[in-house]
Amino acid sequence: MDLPDISGDVIAKTLLELKPELSIILITADEKTTPRVRKTIGRGSTAFVQKPFTINELKTALDVTESGSIT
Repeated sequence: MDLPDISGDVIAKTLLELKPELSIILITADEKTTPRVRKTIGRGSTAFVQKPFTINELKTALDVTESGSIT
């Protein structure tokens, strides 16, 4: 979510407005319950991974992007 020049939630919103069919995996140290994360998930992010994460959690998120249901 926190990138050097722009916020990840702004990027996700813009990308989903341009291409609503995109699959976006939200990766952040923020908890899933924070308002910013909930708002981004609500806009259509496909999966959520909280830092620090394991390779299995990332694989699960990738699998979710194929199935379309958020974790």
